[in-house]
This record gives sequence, structure tokens and C-alpha cells, in this order.
Amino acid sequence: MKTWLMGGAVTLVIIAAILASGCTDTVSSITRTPVSTPTPQIIYVTVMVTPTPESTPAPVEPVTVATAKTTPVPTSVYTGLVVPTSQPSNQVLIDETYIAQYNNWYCADVQQAIGQPYLYPDEKYKLFASSSTSREWGHTNVLLLQDNDYLIFKTILPRWDDIEKTFKYDGIVPVVQFNDVMSLRGKTFSVKTTGKYYICLDDRQSEAGGYTIHSRAPAFEAYVRLVKNPA
Repeated sequence: MKTWLMGGAVTLVIIAAILASGCTDTVSSITRTPVSTPTPQIIYVTVMVTPTPESTPAPVEPVTVATAKTTPVPTSVYTGLVVPTSQPSNQVLIDETYIAQYNNWYCADVQQAIGQPYLYPDEKYKLFASSSTSREWGHTNVLLLQDNDYLIFKTILPRWDDIEKTFKYDGIVPVVQFNDVMSLRGKTFSVKTTGKYYICLDDRQSEAGGYTIHSRAPAFEAYVRLVKNPA
């Protein structure tokens, strides 16, 4: 029994020596290889991105821009001149006192007084006339005349009509005629043609039916008012 045990022990010693020798050789035979640094690699990753819906802008309401409408300006067929548009009512154009010397006449240019070249057809006017001049005999006539009648008026004398009891002017047709003006009178009228017009005071009659000359006769003053678009 001791012999077996001793033999086994020797055997274990031998095996241990062999193993120790083999392990030493094995470790010494291993060549250490340096660790290489790995080359960086680019990795492409596809990322699915869900687009965020864009906010829908609020609808813009259309803006209505007010534009001025141009109304065609009417033109006079007679002269081709521009006819003025409508004016405010009761527009005072003339408010004057005119003087006619005894046995003479005086005419005022309406266009010059109101600052426009002509009076136009279909426009409505009203002429007023009165006088504070006191006489024992007749008073002055006040007339509104178109330019052609104005030229004739200066060359003729008024004629008293015993039947109609009024003064007549042969060859002309006054637009407005007031005889023997004293208290305020007024008449509405419209001119028929585009043209120049005149307000005339006529003192060439000194009394109804005659042309008697009175010494030191006073001049005659007449208040005249012209209104456009009378109410």
C-alpha cells in the first residue's frame, strides 16, 4: 500500500513538472500582436420624419376700394362748350345797384359780373329789380337781353303801347322786361341759347307815352339781384 502511494506521489510530481514546463513554453511562444485602432465608419441611417402640417393662412377678405365715378360732362350742341353741372339752390350771382343817367341807358355785362363766359340753356335763374328813386313822372325800365338784342337795343327807343299799356322794343325780344320799376319785382327764366347776356336800365322814357325833357332830372338807381337755381 505504501509503495502504491509513493509511486502515485512520484507520478503526480512528474506530471506537475511536465505541465509546468509545457505551460512555460507555450506562454513564451505566443507573439503579442499590437491591437489596431478600428477605422471609423460612416453609418447612414434613414430616419423617417413625419412632416408637420403647415398652418393654413386665414383667408384674406377682399378690400373694396371706392373709386370716384366720373360723370360725363354734357356739352352744348350749339357751341360745343362744356355745360356746368348742377349748382346749389338760391345761388346769388349778382347783388348790385346800377345807375342810369336821365334819358339814357346803362347795361351791365352779366358774364363779367358772375365770372363765367356764358349763360347756358336749361339753367334756371330769377331776376329781381327795385328802385328807391322817387319821381313825379315815369321810372326806368329794366331788361335782360341776349347779345344780339343788346346791340339793337342801343339804336332804338322804347315805344309806348296804349292798348297793352306797356313799353315795346321793336326788333328785339327781351328775356325779362320790367317797366317803370319801383317796388321789388321778380321773374324766373331760362335762356334758350348759350351766349352772352346783359342787364340794361333804360331811362330814355321820361313818362308814359312821351319823351318830355325835365330839367335837372335825377339819375335813376335800380337795385338788381340775379339768383341761380331759385328754390
